Amino acid sequence: MSSNHLDGLNKHELVTNANEAISTMLHQSEQGPREIRAVGAKKLQNSGVVYELNSSEAMAWLRKEKVAFIEHFCGTSIVREKMVSVILEYVPINHALAENRRIEHNSDMHEGALVSTRWIKLEQR
Repeated sequence: MSSNHLDGLNKHELVTNANEAISTMLHQSEQGPREIRAVGAKKLQNSGVVYELNSSEAMAWLRKEKVAFIEHFCGTSIVREKMVSVILEYVPINHALAENRRIEHNSDMHEGALVSTRWIKLEQR
């Protein structure tokens, strides 16, 4: 028997629970986007849940307010950010981490999307 109370919920119930937590957060705070909601949920094999939000602004706000979300959703939940590797071509060798914002802009990514950068080949090649 699983100790995760989310295991017994279907995707619709998961989205409803997330939206109730978000709604409570928005009513208690004057900050944050007014049009924020979960629009989908994917159950993972490890009993985790990945939520899809309605906008990148909603995602950025919820990332910033994740402690409050945990309190309103379920105090035993853990919020983890999902990072994926992306390979960009034609980035100059002399690229510095400070140039991440320019790369994000030129690649149509939202600001802060690049968490870190590194070369996949030796610079000598």
